[in-house]
Amino acid sequence: MRIMFLEGNGLYWIEVLDQLRERRDWSIQYWVATEEFRDPVRDRFPQAIFHETYHARMGMPPKGYMFAPGPEPGEKLHRALSIDQIITFKMMDRLDAGDSLDYTARTDLYHNLVRYWHGALTRLRPDALLFPTSPHVVYDYVAYALAKHLGIRTHMFERTAIRGLVLPTARFEEGPSGFETAYVRARRAGGKTSMTLSKSASAHLSRLRGDYEQAMPDHLRFKLAASEIRSQSIFSWRKLRNVNRYLNYMRLFPGVVFSRAKRLRLPRAWFYGRWRGRNLPMDGLSLISGWRYLLEVRHKRARLQRCYKALARAPDLSVPYIYLALHCQPERSTSPDGGLFVHQDIMVALLSAALPEGWKLYVKEHVSQFRPYQQAERGRTVEQYKRMSACPGVSLVPIEASSFELIDRARAVATVTGTAGWEALVRGVPALVFGYAWYAGCHGAYRIQSLDECKQALAVVASGARPTSDDIRACVVAAESIGCHAYVDPISERTSGITYDENVRNLTVALASALEANQDDAPQQAAATTS
Repeated sequence: MRIMFLEGNGLYWIEVLDQLRERRDWSIQYWVATEEFRDPVRDRFPQAIFHETYHARMGMPPKGYMFAPGPEPGEKLHRALSIDQIITFKMMDRLDAGDSLDYTARTDLYHNLVRYWHGALTRLRPDALLFPTSPHVVYDYVAYALAKHLGIRTHMFERTAIRGLVLPTARFEEGPSGFETAYVRARRAGGKTSMTLSKSASAHLSRLRGDYEQAMPDHLRFKLAASEIRSQSIFSWRKLRNVNRYLNYMRLFPGVVFSRAKRLRLPRAWFYGRWRGRNLPMDGLSLISGWRYLLEVRHKRARLQRCYKALARAPDLSVPYIYLALHCQPERSTSPDGGLFVHQDIMVALLSAALPEGWKLYVKEHVSQFRPYQQAERGRTVEQYKRMSACPGVSLVPIEASSFELIDRARAVATVTGTAGWEALVRGVPALVFGYAWYAGCHGAYRIQSLDECKQALAVVASGARPTSDDIRACVVAAESIGCHAYVDPISERTSGITYDENVRNLTVALASALEANQDDAPQQAAATTS
């Protein structure tokens, strides 16, 4: 089996693919990762083409390897990729430091990526493309869209809210592989022994039914802890009341505590060779331009925060309302997992138009959005906040408002793919899901893509329909039956409690099972075409 692995950052991925190469005769053709993994990949897979992530993002060919791009794809292919182009353009917000990546630059980058990856896929003809999670750093999404068009198999893992549980997924738009069947089977089992949960899953549900401090998602807890440590001057640590808290942080996140000096490094120019109309080197900014960029980012983030605070109003919880928890952006959870609802103001407008008479829509910004690690200046605009607050029945609420209180007293919770939707279901509140969330198939979750679907879902919600504990239990049982206990990203590696050897073993079994069990059902590769 010929494999291309995109974003294979992690020594455990190298170990997994090496075992599959030896035991299953897999051939690793192509590997994209950050520079630190170049030598380990070449040691294990000397025949593989190594492509550094930064170069791949910028549409540059592999360093030291003249892999010529394919011919210019024709109109037929571009029409087939039209929705993917819209998603890719929005995804480029990740690369847009300093508002320099305008429409022309995005168009140039997109067509360059399509030419290159169309050529790579048609020449190498892999049997499968592997991704750790849904592709979300631009180049890999373009490759994913082309693979679908060419009939090439894809595989990735979807991280769940349950600690250490990931779900094998062929295409993120279709949901976890086998989940629907497993969920139906689990619901039919009812209270039988086949509905038994693992200890970690039972503990997870218990936490979600408690207070938010206990239930906070691991990845958010990690980011907030890291942000708080970095914001503290070493000279102010002696003033902290709870020294044990920081000693605990040092034990959990030593790399964060001792990395303050790294903040002095200038940001890499992750944009298409320009900043404020200037030509800049691809490997970084000049000293003056770099500090100007940092100051402008800080000013824009502060302006966004001031605008949101000025528009936010304390919610009246005595009226019927929908609670909408915004995603922080740019993030994979909306791009690509939200599809066209990566534009969350469209979701707000749709819900506003579908609200029953007398209902309100309370919109709350994500707690991470204005944190330094989130790059809010690339994911929000003042105009978006104003458009959302101007919609009939819509009110922005302060970030400080209690999420669980808003969930518990809501008629329903709306989200693209967020944890808030899952939290609502566990606490017995319906969820309106606009993206491709792993729990979207659970009873009580309503998948929405249009105004009519939104109105129909709200009519059911207004009638009093609620998810039951058995529905949620069946959902978790189904997830555990098809999933594997592993980590596929750096934060989960630190928080999952899974050892390196366990992770390698579980991922190896999961990948082999997913890609080889039903090889006869694999889609046939379409003939390469440029028409």
